[in-house]
Amino acid sequence: MQAINSKDVAAVMDVVSYEYISAEDAKSICKEFSSTNTMLSDEAILFLKKFYTSKD
Repeated sequence: MQAINSKDVAAVMDVVSYEYISAEDAKSICKEFSSTNTMLSDEAILFLKKFYTSKD
């Protein structure tokens, strides 16, 4: 699987902000992004983990 780049993340955030996808789908995408991008800082990984493990 190819790593998701920052343009993909920006596009997803636009979609999420307009509520075109569910929170569950957004969390799934976030989790996949976090796990496939090994260049992320520890701080970024923790931020993403807080999002995709949070309650709706």
